[in-house]
Amino acid sequence: MKFNRNLFLLALAAVLLSLLYISQDMGLGIVTAVTAFPFEPLARLGTLGTPGSAFAWLLTAALTLIPLIPVMRRGFAKPWRRESIVLCVLAALIPAAVWCMANPALLANALPVYDPEMQPVLHAVLGGTVWSFAVVWLVFYLLRLLTSGGRKQIFDCLRVILYVICLLFGTAVMITLFLTIVHGKEAAALPADLPMAILRAVAAAVPNILNGAIALVAVDVLDALAVKEGAVSDEAEAAAFIEDLAQQKSVRGKSDLIDAKLAQLIALCKNNLILTTCLTAGLNLLQLLLSPYLSDLQTRLELPVMGLAFTAAVFIVARLITENRRLSDENDLFI
Repeated sequence: MKFNRNLFLLALAAVLLSLLYISQDMGLGIVTAVTAFPFEPLARLGTLGTPGSAFAWLLTAALTLIPLIPVMRRGFAKPWRRESIVLCVLAALIPAAVWCMANPALLANALPVYDPEMQPVLHAVLGGTVWSFAVVWLVFYLLRLLTSGGRKQIFDCLRVILYVICLLFGTAVMITLFLTIVHGKEAAALPADLPMAILRAVAAAVPNILNGAIALVAVDVLDALAVKEGAVSDEAEAAAFIEDLAQQKSVRGKSDLIDAKLAQLIALCKNNLILTTCLTAGLNLLQLLLSPYLSDLQTRLELPVMGLAFTAAVFIVARLITENRRLSDENDLFI
């Protein structure tokens, strides 16, 4: 499977998320504005006279109707009951958030101490509350698909989760590089401070880069398994798989391609585990050797625990799939 378009979209999203995080770190408050979106713009639109107010509440009503559409279609039947309840709460919170943002007096009267400078933070809290219920609905939706859905739904959910994981690791790479180098440059007092800051940033970024690559290769394995099991979402995925198969001259069938992708995934996980731990140990040793030329010594043991846990989990799952396929092939030979 080709990842050109997916990689571009993931990289673009990672850049945007990184800019948001870095902007917050620089005190620009962009994250606060994003959390309050789109409720704060609707509230401000409502203050622009009668036409603006009418248009704002028309948009608010349309936004409120969106979560109610699945409820009107499915009701509160048992498989969708939790989702429907959360969607109803979400539909009630949307106009409430817009109304509170459009009327600062409501917030002022509700708080024991109010300062106009607190208004952006309060808007972010209101918007964050609404978005948190949207996340609750998403969790319930994914749990329902993974619990009662067919193979196609399960493969689709896993694919989305892997893309999100890849996005998070890509964002972590850019944030780590930027903040570590910038803060290291600001605090540099001795000749080796800045080079050590760069090395620390690289040592922290490399495991995240490899983790993102692992997530993409895992999507490759997932797509191969999905096509073999007949759990593709559409014909385009099957066509992409066949094209990929045609370019793999070293394999002769779908099973061979799955084995090749699994071997690639296992090798990548092993290399990541080795490289991550060796980089950490080597960086600590280098810091010790350069201690006379450093003004800042990192006394804590920096291990990317979450990245290592993700890599180890993928490695174990890939090995289990490989062993199950080997045993299945051996059973087929006996039969």
